[in-house]
Amino acid sequence: MAQNYADILIVGAGVVGLTLAQSLEQHGISYQIFERDESITSRGNGWGITIHWSRFDLQKCIPKGMYDQLPSISVDPDMKKKDPGHYKFLNLATLERKFAAPVDPERMRIRREGFRQLLATPNLNILWGTKIEEVVPQKENVSLTLPDQSTWTGKLLIGADGSSSAVRSFLCPGNSDNIPLPVRFIGCVIKMTPEACKSITDVTDPLTFQGCHPESGVYMFWCLVSTPETNGSEKSTEPYFQVQVCVSWKPVEGEGEVPATQSGKIQKLRELCDTMAKPLRDMIYDMKEDNDPIAIKLQDWPCLDWDNFRGRVTLAGDSAHAMTMYRGEAANFGITDAADISEAIVAFMKEGASQADAIGSYETKLRERSQAGVLRSRQACMDAHDFESLTEKSPLLFNR
Repeated sequence: MAQNYADILIVGAGVVGLTLAQSLEQHGISYQIFERDESITSRGNGWGITIHWSRFDLQKCIPKGMYDQLPSISVDPDMKKKDPGHYKFLNLATLERKFAAPVDPERMRIRREGFRQLLATPNLNILWGTKIEEVVPQKENVSLTLPDQSTWTGKLLIGADGSSSAVRSFLCPGNSDNIPLPVRFIGCVIKMTPEACKSITDVTDPLTFQGCHPESGVYMFWCLVSTPETNGSEKSTEPYFQVQVCVSWKPVEGEGEVPATQSGKIQKLRELCDTMAKPLRDMIYDMKEDNDPIAIKLQDWPCLDWDNFRGRVTLAGDSAHAMTMYRGEAANFGITDAADISEAIVAFMKEGASQADAIGSYETKLRERSQAGVLRSRQACMDAHDFESLTEKSPLLFNR
């Protein structure tokens, strides 16, 4: 049985795990990432994410040359010119604006998978297609076993393996399950002709908007994912835009559940969006099964307590604080986690601090920040489906 060593063991090659690895690379601290996906392209094109308040932490973690490349994975190369400086919430029956929430003028809307590919430079140590079989904290180290029965040992194991984290299950055997929310959700990426896309952006927003139908309570989030310039179709005979469309609703008395088939999901979306303003309704009615609508279970986990085995095992990102996407903060929380835990690692690896104290301090900051963040996102999710009661004080709109 092969035995291997790295100072830091990272489970998960998502944005958080890769950002942390980039930071460790710069500090010369050895690490190994374990990722269940077979490759960096396993998840397809993915959706967009917004980097706003975490951008300063991201600058700490990744090389300047890499940070300077972020505009190259923007959803739109002209984003800065088009950004109106606010985030609209619309009446989806009329497309009238109800609120315009202020946004960070330096925010970056980028493609998630493009971001992961940028972070996962060839020199990063990643074992692809690998699941964790067993975690064993030791007196001075921690070890994990892989399916081939090989083992890895390190000083610290970090679970950055998403909202259904295997490491969280190990740390919290009695309370690791996510908390389900009474809302159903379908999301997809849709290809649109320039004309069809323009019919929506001309009356809504050139980049992103959200809204609710005042009678049905159906919510929609719409955002640009790529333009013909960024998706390579600019010079083809059929240039197209890609847009991310997410629709959610509260089922009533057992009705309104998400169908199991792709055709059923599309039909459900058509029913939900039938009374929306015409360009939105037309967009949904033009969907095909190859748009691959995905049902996501809305649930969260508010960073409950765990035993970190004297600073040997901890969590970061969605593993530590799963939250809904209605405030667009999950990636930002995760990037800040990566910066904070990197600082803690440097403290005990290079500056003589106690490992237990350094990781304990990291977890204190993590909980203070993220427990409130999870609950704000939960409230935003509930508020999103109540058009008449929504106010400027809702976490859906303000204090983002």
